[in-house]
Amino acid sequence: MNGGLGSNRNLTSDQLDALRLAIRTRLEQEGAQETIREIANRSMERHRLMNESDVQPEEVLEDFKKTGILETILGQLNQSRVTNVNISSSTVDYQDQRTGAGLIGFKPKSKPGFVNQPSLNPSKRYLYVCLHGGKAFTGYNEESSAFLDSKATISVVIDFRKQRFMSKSVPYCVEPAFDDSFLLVLADDKNKSAGKAADLNSMLSMSDPLQIVVLKSDAYGGKSVISSQSVEWRHLLHVSGMKERNALPMYGVDGESKIVAGVLDLTLEVMPSLSSTLQKEVVSTQFELERSRLNERNKGFFNYAKQWWKEYLQIRPENSSRLVKIFAQDENGTTRPVCSFVRPLRTGRVLESALQCSRFVSVLACEEASEVLGGSSSSDSWQSLFCTLVQNKGNVSDHANLLCSLLIGFGLNAYVCFGTKAKQQPHSWVVVIGVDSVVTFYESTSGHKCVHNYFVSDPTTSKLDHNKPQHPYVTVGCVYNNREFYANVQPSDRVSSCTFDLLNDYNWKAMDREVLDSVCGSDTNPFWRNLPVVQAPTLDTALLAENLELDMMNLIADHRNSLGLDSVFDAALGYILQPALSSYELERTLGVSVGSDEFQSAIRQYIPDGETFKGSPMQADTLNAKRVFNKCRKSHSCEEIINCRGDCVRLAVRVKVVAFPENAVSVWVMLACKYKSIV
Repeated sequence: MNGGLGSNRNLTSDQLDALRLAIRTRLEQEGAQETIREIANRSMERHRLMNESDVQPEEVLEDFKKTGILETILGQLNQSRVTNVNISSSTVDYQDQRTGAGLIGFKPKSKPGFVNQPSLNPSKRYLYVCLHGGKAFTGYNEESSAFLDSKATISVVIDFRKQRFMSKSVPYCVEPAFDDSFLLVLADDKNKSAGKAADLNSMLSMSDPLQIVVLKSDAYGGKSVISSQSVEWRHLLHVSGMKERNALPMYGVDGESKIVAGVLDLTLEVMPSLSSTLQKEVVSTQFELERSRLNERNKGFFNYAKQWWKEYLQIRPENSSRLVKIFAQDENGTTRPVCSFVRPLRTGRVLESALQCSRFVSVLACEEASEVLGGSSSSDSWQSLFCTLVQNKGNVSDHANLLCSLLIGFGLNAYVCFGTKAKQQPHSWVVVIGVDSVVTFYESTSGHKCVHNYFVSDPTTSKLDHNKPQHPYVTVGCVYNNREFYANVQPSDRVSSCTFDLLNDYNWKAMDREVLDSVCGSDTNPFWRNLPVVQAPTLDTALLAENLELDMMNLIADHRNSLGLDSVFDAALGYILQPALSSYELERTLGVSVGSDEFQSAIRQYIPDGETFKGSPMQADTLNAKRVFNKCRKSHSCEEIINCRGDCVRLAVRVKVVAFPENAVSVWVMLACKYKSIV
């Protein structure tokens, strides 16, 4: 083997035996042997379901090649030879989009009390974060198997100045065994002079906090934020050695934001350290100055909002009952202007169009939230963009805020609408107003979009154009984005009769943009202005689809066996179903149906005369086969296929897994059968 393990031409037999033992030991440490057994079992099972009695070793080896497991094992063996991480190149402040982890991440494996530090780029300065473990992560009580599940894991996500890292997932328990280290570049954005590391004064001016999120993943792949906290790190600038180890209490989210969810044992250190430090009074004075400036701005906006609201109520008596939301609580229980939840968000090449953004946000899980007029509850809180992204879910308002942020990033004039839909249920959606005054609605939870046509009065006939709306929205109380806020003052707040000419102060009452910028601008509150890094997908969708297909076939076969029915799967028919699944996904993205004629033609060509074909697609948001199977059984058409009876019954299953940023997935499953009817 070349390029990593060396050549065996000059090795003695004893050396070869030692090398084989080392490789076997390394495979056991990485868990690769268990993976190999699992893939081999799946390969044999797949061939059995296809009624292939004589399976050749070459066929199993071909399955191994398709999974890429051989390359992965060689990569792991190659990496095991690296004992240190050298980051001395001049370009280190970027992230590896393939793995979702930062380029500069390492896990020291050395003697206690000694950190195996990497060689640092002398033109850079870094914030070193080392996780030593966690304590008191109680979650629910120990009798709750839904949380303290044997397969549940926990990890820590760190976000700092457009750099993002994630620790290895460890089993969820009271004292999770975190053991990871990361280096975050302390780039001096104001001083563009090349070749100079950030000095004390420039680091003191970096008011961006360290954002730490504790993430729990359950056995089905669902993720939930346990804690989200902003951590101040600049106190290190007056600490001797610029290094400190602390027990950091991590508070819960939403209704538990005042309760400690757990404690992180971590070390923070500025590397390389400077020979001198700042006086403690200097650092404290800087903190106090920033706090007073922030409090003054917040107080000024609050007073302005009170007066603005008073004026709004005096315009029309019915304005008091309209859904106008100026403030919302975030996951930490902090009350913020709603405009601060929207930020211009650019994703590089991860998302390449507004349609892709809309589809991506729509596949994120949507949680039910109860928003009460005139008050709030624990379920009324909104999330920061970062929390919505890392856990792949949020409520309706979180979806709308994220989609609006992405569309603004693409240069669109986008706003979040806050109003109601059927049964007066509070709802949020996105509106894009074009330069030609065309108004387009985007439903962030489904990806559906439509052009808004409001009722137009005809002065010659005194009639209204009563076109039926193509959307579910009933009323709109206000619209907002990161820089603007407008409240509806039109005679009626019904969407169907509203014009979205926001600059017309007879229809919309605007907040002063300068006042909004004072609290929501890019250079104001450091706790709100952070822009998260959107990670590219890293999933092997082909392998995931194959595994889910096999699991579904096994579940269907077991179910039919309990009914006394045989199960024979037709691989050729399953392959023909693939274009239909691709067509369904394209339709969800583009809004138009494509490729259906070719699929129908192929089915007619494949199904002989006298036989019947049935097929039914289904979309899921999980890769768990049991959940997908149970969802299929709730569909009448899918249940008919699963329980199909007749002569020469042949079944088929095809799965398509589509990966989106943050490893969000859309899972398409199509069940089909063909048979001869017996009358």
